[in-house]
Amino acid sequence: MARSLRIAFLPLLLLSLALGTAGAAVNVKVGKEVFQNNCRTCHTASGEGGNLSPAEKTRAQWRRFFKKSEHPGQPGIFKQLSEEDTKSLRLFLDHNAADADHAETCG
Repeated sequence: MARSLRIAFLPLLLLSLALGTAGAAVNVKVGKEVFQNNCRTCHTASGEGGNLSPAEKTRAQWRRFFKKSEHPGQPGIFKQLSEEDTKSLRLFLDHNAADADHAETCG
């Protein structure tokens, strides 16, 4: 009886673990790290891309930027990022945009 219960609950346990971690990779903290590691190198006062922080654009501006699917100054840069990293970056920029509820700088 105990063995049959374990066998019956195993698929439920695996499903709950899969659902619980499905969205864990995409989050604002990961997006901040992606921005700091991939965008900040050019987007500083003395960098090629000029000083740019997430709060310098509105949510709509960031969405339009990502609809282009190509960074104008760094073609192919998004192809170097995983899908989760790109989604996390978009989430970070959206949460820290000029018109976000709690805009912060990326430090």
